[in-house]
Amino acid sequence: MARPPPRLATTNTEPGTATGSFGSSDRSSGRGGTEHGNRSNEQSDGVSIVEDGISNTGRARVLAASKQREASSMHGRIEAEDAGAGGAEAGNVVTVDDQMEGKKHDREASDVVHVLLTADMGQGEEDGSNALLQPQHPALNTTGRMTADMLRGQKHWDASSVDSVCSKTNADSLMKHFAPTLGIHIGDISYAQGYASQWDNFYTQLEPLASHIPWMMASGNHERDFPGSGDRFGVVQDSGGECGVPHEKRAIMPIQGLDQPWYSFNWGPIHFTMFSTEHATGHSSPQYKWLEADLKGVDRRITPWVILNGHRPMYVSSTNKIEPDGEQPVAEALRNDLEQLILDTQVDLVLAGHHHTYQRTCPLAWGRCQEGPMPADQQQRAPIYVIIGHGGKEISLNLQIPPPPTLVKSAIYWGYARMVATPDVLRMDIISDLDGSLQDSFTLKSRLAPSST
Repeated sequence: MARPPPRLATTNTEPGTATGSFGSSDRSSGRGGTEHGNRSNEQSDGVSIVEDGISNTGRARVLAASKQREASSMHGRIEAEDAGAGGAEAGNVVTVDDQMEGKKHDREASDVVHVLLTADMGQGEEDGSNALLQPQHPALNTTGRMTADMLRGQKHWDASSVDSVCSKTNADSLMKHFAPTLGIHIGDISYAQGYASQWDNFYTQLEPLASHIPWMMASGNHERDFPGSGDRFGVVQDSGGECGVPHEKRAIMPIQGLDQPWYSFNWGPIHFTMFSTEHATGHSSPQYKWLEADLKGVDRRITPWVILNGHRPMYVSSTNKIEPDGEQPVAEALRNDLEQLILDTQVDLVLAGHHHTYQRTCPLAWGRCQEGPMPADQQQRAPIYVIIGHGGKEISLNLQIPPPPTLVKSAIYWGYARMVATPDVLRMDIISDLDGSLQDSFTLKSRLAPSST
């Protein structure tokens, strides 16, 4: 008999304590954004990947692709592909056969979790119009492909396939049977900015997903920031006067209280901590005190993976140094406030959006790669920082040239992330929303996993 998907254990009162569970979410959302960018080495599939340099034709390809998308949306017309990411395997994908060979794993189904992740997605109009002169039509493709992932995964969710997947110790096999039961949206959700009809349009777009799986969100600048409203900046008008109210009322998350949009929950072997980069994070702030208690209270025997999610990135390739809310000054402030806590509590991944690109760093501590770009055994001693801000808003084209030495991979095309995790292994694939091809992939081995022999 098929085992059910894992329950959502939230920690909205006492950090580290399960206080409730959610089934399917009502309608939910999440997005984030800024205007930036980057050019890069081109691949024949139309996906621009940036590693060591940036080509002069990247901008033209992105803009041309954007116009093509505006003319023809794929939303509702994306056919389910064969299981898997599609496209060639990325060169840095690491299987775990050697690490895990010979080890027996008699798991419950909840020990293998499959998650969809995005940020800065927004919403597009089915008729091709540009509401508020803010083109977000790629959001339709992103939502359509994630919905196809979910529907395809439901076909695999029977007793035989679940038992087969749970017996696998190879991350490639786990991803091949991708069957998402959770969505994560790290800020900048609908880009409504004061226009309520845009929230309605966003939730109509998201409904095929959020009516079937929980859709958990973090707050971004376009949900929260407005002068005099109590955000960390005091002068930014990105929410259009919403000040976080429509987001909190429409997407009921297990937050700490009114205008305290931070919370955490367990999902199988992962502890997700959601915090607000739009509120104060200094050591005397309520949010920092909560974060400290939450991260220090994680029982790694129950949730060996800890993932911290906040809208604005702590490490980013960007030329935006404008005070007070440019990417670089905010990233520096967040590092000053939080990086020591992140290192002390051995956070595995820090996920963000805001910059409308995909970016992945090496394992980082205080701006230095700790074990090279890709550690041989994948047991990093420091967290990897990942930006998935390419969910649907216009692509950012302001990446640094040359890129920072800590940047392992970046992409300047729209897409989203798939994640699979067991107590021992976590893999994250970045998927192009144009054709479902693989933009990037990396696999990590848990710090608590048995060492290979």
